[in-house]
Amino acid sequence: MVSGRGSSGKTERYRDFFELQLRFAEAVADRTSTPIADAVLRYTNLHRRFGLGDVAKDGPSAPWHGYAQELSGLATHEQRADWTQRFYAQAPEERPADPDQVFGCFRFDAAATGMVRLHFYNCDSEGPLSRARIRERRRELENLFSYVRGAFRTPGMSRASRGFTALRPIVASFRKITCDRAP
Repeated sequence: MVSGRGSSGKTERYRDFFELQLRFAEAVADRTSTPIADAVLRYTNLHRRFGLGDVAKDGPSAPWHGYAQELSGLATHEQRADWTQRFYAQAPEERPADPDQVFGCFRFDAAATGMVRLHFYNCDSEGPLSRARIRERRRELENLFSYVRGAFRTPGMSRASRGFTALRPIVASFRKITCDRAP
């Protein structure tokens, strides 16, 4: 695989993010007796983050199978986190989204079923979730939600509206966190 990353700065910036996703997948794997590689594929966004495409649309890519095979043989979280960092450093750049679906550090995908999936990208060098950037992230989310509301008001997308309504607790939590931490 050819790296599109160029420096270790971006790779290191994602270390905590990858560790969090791996810990979540490890918890799922432990509680459901699912192999770790399957849990990582199903319950994280690492396939997409590694620039390997949308696993829901295209299935797991050939490079993913190599990542998963190595991951399956590792015994500890630290080993899996180190392997994930090394794999990411050699992975291609993540494929860009449709520009109409990008709102700063956030973007969304809308499936034909009407499901809207939100994604977060750590594309802010100042620390995307730092106190200094809270107002910017809130503005981005407000713009994204306004766009989704307007774009999916057709009868065939009523399921998207229900899915969007289900996001209200998440949005409320984000608002509480950002209001409590605002400078």
